[in-house]
Amino acid sequence: MSTIGKIFIILNALLAAAFLGYAVHSLGKTKQVMEDHKKVLAERDAKVADQDKQIADLSTRLNGETGAKDAARAEAVNNKDLADRNQRDLDAAKDESSKLKSQLDKISESLGGFNTTNQDLIAAKDKAFAEARDAEKARDQALEEKMAAEKARRDAEDALAAANVEIEGLKTEVASASQNIDDLNTKLSTVVAVTGVDLQKITAQPQIDGAVMGISYDIKPGLLTLNVGSDAGVTAGMTFEIYRGSTYKGQARVQKVLNNMCSALITRPVAGQTIGQGDSASTRL
Repeated sequence: MSTIGKIFIILNALLAAAFLGYAVHSLGKTKQVMEDHKKVLAERDAKVADQDKQIADLSTRLNGETGAKDAARAEAVNNKDLADRNQRDLDAAKDESSKLKSQLDKISESLGGFNTTNQDLIAAKDKAFAEARDAEKARDQALEEKMAAEKARRDAEDALAAANVEIEGLKTEVASASQNIDDLNTKLSTVVAVTGVDLQKITAQPQIDGAVMGISYDIKPGLLTLNVGSDAGVTAGMTFEIYRGSTYKGQARVQKVLNNMCSALITRPVAGQTIGQGDSASTRL
């Protein structure tokens, strides 16, 4: 073989090694970004759920306070109507009292010596005055109830204002969380564009079971050969969980797929465990 041929062979080997190193580095970086993204999404979902619960609680409180305010307004209207009726009754009692007094005066002038009749008229007058005093008491009570209703209305309006302020604060927090999620989605899109990773293939895997045919540690942290391929539905980017019996040994991501076999790079080794030929492999545990 000529010297130039040997040089080309060496250059091809170096380029292949460099490409393989870059692929291993990109896969590790992609996995870390995906894990960070899942963690942030989980935190986002928990926070949004908590904020939704707080908003629902505030809405319930607001509805209750609005109902109380409406009831207070209705009660105030009823109290005003009662006060108006009492005032009319009082005016009527006063008119009746005036009439009775006028009649009493006429009878006194006409029957000055008839004490019994006079006493009856005085009793009637006293009764009228007593009724007038009762009407005044009813009016005062109605006024007190009206003032209490107005105070309840003011308290309800203050509580409503406070609830609105708290809701606005929660809306601001939700907007901030949404912005953070948008930023992370933008970063994830950039990673997908650079690495070519198919998120649908990563997040939605069918149930595929196989076994480890062989393993090479020449490529760190290890390259597996599995006995399932495209005929079984395996595609590049899928992940397999490796285990033997009840012992979990790690995770590997598919790199190259043939009809009845595939190669997968170990992406999550388990300390103290060694993957070997015959270990089970499954896309879902």
